Amino acid sequence: MFDEEGRALFYKVSSFYPNYDYDETDSEYSAMIVGQYRYNSDRLFEIAAKYGLIPPIKK
Repeated sequence: MFDEEGRALFYKVSSFYPNYDYDETDSEYSAMIVGQYRYNSDRLFEIAAKYGLIPPIKK
């Protein structure tokens, strides 16, 4: 959904993880862009909502 423009947001959200690692985050996002990752942007928003970073998502 966000392609390369979403990488900075992904870093910001990921940085809340206690074991945040820049290189691992970069690798995970690259895998997500090319479709090698099982989650998509919807999952990113679900996780952010779960941890109170954004308002709950209504389905």
